[in-house]
Amino acid sequence: MKMNRTLMGFVALIAFISGCVIEPMAPSDFPYELMLQPSDLPQGFVRTGGTFPETPGAFVHIVGYAIDPDQIGVGISHQVAIYPDLESAKTAFSIREDEVFTDVWLEPSNTYIPLNTDDRSALKCMDVQVDDKISQSCRFLQQHNNLVVLVLANIDSEAIDFQQFLDMLQKLDSRLPSESVPMPKQ
Repeated sequence: MKMNRTLMGFVALIAFISGCVIEPMAPSDFPYELMLQPSDLPQGFVRTGGTFPETPGAFVHIVGYAIDPDQIGVGISHQVAIYPDLESAKTAFSIREDEVFTDVWLEPSNTYIPLNTDDRSALKCMDVQVDDKISQSCRFLQQHNNLVVLVLANIDSEAIDFQQFLDMLQKLDSRLPSESVPMPKQ
């Protein structure tokens, strides 16, 4: 144990001297079971990262997955934002909806309806072209109790098709708890 403290002190000293900032550790009380997992995706997806960005009034965790982390435009991102109460989440949903969707995003004919009829949601897509490859970029935003969930995905025949995307949304939605989620301790 003494070796670990010494090592941690040395790392902190090096970071201080070099001007680096050490990011806080992930909280142990975050509901990680709500997050996107490799088993929710078609075979071949690998995790490309995760972060806890500072967000005023919320505690946010984002994870990303891709078939090929070096290839642009084949990824999926999942964000769960925990707000202190239902009203804060409702307000945040409205703000995020305006940020995430512009007039070029259109609701597909085959959409996803959350399992909880009280949830607010929006699923919109648009055609995109990365290099010579045409695909569809889709965004799903959901407010469930004190949570605001955002899923971003590029859909094509090589990574994930639209039905697999809808199946993934259903898996994520089925994990959402019936009660509000407490804010993690920081």
